[in-house]
Amino acid sequence: MNNLKKDIGDPLFLQYVSKYLKAGVKTKNGKIKYTDVGTPQGGVLSPLLANIVLHILDEYMEKFKEKFDIGKTKRDNPAYSKIRYQIIKTEDEKLLRKLRMELRKIPTRYPMDPNFKRVEYVRYADDFVILIEGSKNDATMIKNNVKAVLDQRCGLTLNEEKTTITTLKDGKFLFLGATIKKLKKNTTYLTKVNRKGKNLRVASARRLLIGAPIWLLLNKMKESGFIKQNRLGKTVPISKTSIMNLSHYEIIRFYNSKIHGILNFYSFASNLNSLRYILYLLQMSCAITLSRKYKLASFATAFKKFGKCLICPETKVKLYKPETLKVSHNFKNNGVTDPFNALSIN
Repeated sequence: MNNLKKDIGDPLFLQYVSKYLKAGVKTKNGKIKYTDVGTPQGGVLSPLLANIVLHILDEYMEKFKEKFDIGKTKRDNPAYSKIRYQIIKTEDEKLLRKLRMELRKIPTRYPMDPNFKRVEYVRYADDFVILIEGSKNDATMIKNNVKAVLDQRCGLTLNEEKTTITTLKDGKFLFLGATIKKLKKNTTYLTKVNRKGKNLRVASARRLLIGAPIWLLLNKMKESGFIKQNRLGKTVPISKTSIMNLSHYEIIRFYNSKIHGILNFYSFASNLNSLRYILYLLQMSCAITLSRKYKLASFATAFKKFGKCLICPETKVKLYKPETLKVSHNFKNNGVTDPFNALSIN
């Protein structure tokens, strides 16, 4: 409210926002639950208010980047230069081949050059990630600074349980429902580059790989009652007893909404084909649900009665089964803002 008052002078507007923050949330049993924690999750104003408050952090990180970023490029890697020199001097073909293979495993630039640092900050609502080209001490310092800015200037507390410092060398991190990690160095795939007038073939730079967190989706499916762990610890699909009273058409539409929601959100995922297992479990859960609804012997009987797409006899609506899974990089949310909500039941 203090941030809003700096730029907005309309007392009636400020009163409406204040009432919105204090209105509370209606629970499933119809009672109003009041809270002083902040903006309600899922509220229409919550993303906008988050941007207004966290704009202070955005400005801080923008100014911090101007001071933190130093150096135009990293210095040459001595280990790389040493092998390059050996390649120039040797005439032995077997040794040349061995040295070139060794060279592809070594970065051309010195990885931990103290005279070269970079920081990048990305935020979406109240989730943000800070990428650092620097030391662990730099990362710890930035985390402490951000924590102080949030506490002293934004009135917010950094969630220590969800905040971690990790390296992309061997690790990965979760951001906005996607796992992000660095590609492994490929010593066999080479690209052509021109350095100081010379055409060279070097190992490709490693890029970030963005994928779908299959294990998290499985956990969400288990929580939502689509799958379970049997006595042997194996993941098996189960029926959705809560929707058995719905019509055949409504059950198919229900499962199709889950399938489309996941595929639309993860259209960019590098491991898109891995989602076939998720789709298979949802399709089997649908078949088991229909078999119990119609009191059939098994899910196999449901497939035999309604076909492999479990077609509704009255409306001819089918369970969606994509023929191919092609990765798309248009980076639009396609109406799905949370991939895990696609598996929940409202």
